[in-house]
Amino acid sequence: MLALINDILDLSKIESGKMDVELGPVQLGQLQDYCSRTFRHVAEGKGLDFTIELDPTLGDTIHTDTKRLQQVLKNLLSNALKLRNTARCS
Repeated sequence: MLALINDILDLSKIESGKMDVELGPVQLGQLQDYCSRTFRHVAEGKGLDFTIELDPTLGDTIHTDTKRLQQVLKNLLSNALKLRNTARCS
């Protein structure tokens, strides 16, 4: 519930143009772990394989806002898994 409230507050900040961005290094391995922990059980519950592969030529880190990147990935993966569920029902 708290995450939902925070997302709504973030949306109103974006709309008002007052979104703060906190840039810093983000470990790609930690980001991969976050996505895996958050979505693997959802995908497996729908009978889907879930793997995240990082290109070996990538560096270990990127410079971005961790929280915002996690929000984007969470929304994309949530929508993809919902879409997959909808496609199965059709």
